Amino acid sequence: MKRVKFLFIAMSLFLLSGCMKASVNVDIKKDDTGSVTYKIAYDKAAMEEYEMDTDEMLGEIDSSWTEQGATVTDNNYEEDGVEYVGRQVTFNFNSLEELNTKLQTLESEEEEDTETTNTFMTFTRNKDVVTISMPKDEESSESIGMMASMITYTISIKVDGKVLENNADSFDKETNTLTWNYTTFIKEGITASYNTSLSSNNWIVYIIGLGAIVLLTIGSINILKNKQKKA
Repeated sequence: MKRVKFLFIAMSLFLLSGCMKASVNVDIKKDDTGSVTYKIAYDKAAMEEYEMDTDEMLGEIDSSWTEQGATVTDNNYEEDGVEYVGRQVTFNFNSLEELNTKLQTLESEEEEDTETTNTFMTFTRNKDVVTISMPKDEESSESIGMMASMITYTISIKVDGKVLENNADSFDKETNTLTWNYTTFIKEGITASYNTSLSSNNWIVYIIGLGAIVLLTIGSINILKNKQKKA
């Protein structure tokens, strides 16, 4: 079965028992341009304990993404006394079509299983509305079990427009960012849509406009009172 590269790599989390952290962040502008940042990091000590070749795994990430024109940098850090080694991958896109193409071409090299649904995300536009979708992974959802609590893996999508509907675990209204956790996007998939002709901050404009009207009204009343006093 073919899968998007970052989702395919995520399956190794079941073997690592929580020794890996990953995140995918998509930033889409109103004109359908934007960027994708993918971060992955392994617990160095745990990898050594499991006798897994970290260099080889990171090397596969390097070759897979650089072939697509992405920028790959080190993602090494220490957190809560644990040393992590990994990669940060970033690439830009100039249209939703280009974004879809890059996501679909970054697949595993497994043989295609025509009876199994691919699990890559797709972004489609119908006039002013953009729809984001990814089918649930029926095969993996049956075996998540207790391992889900050990997995730190999120997909976040920041959009430029009014969010109409979504099944995200969280929605940050200040940044207009939708975030899905591993369990959700595996068991339920991803569903979201937004309208690029409507601003997520329309209420701010409304409040500012209302405030201006109130101030003008108060000012006019004060002027009339002063004129009456002089008269």
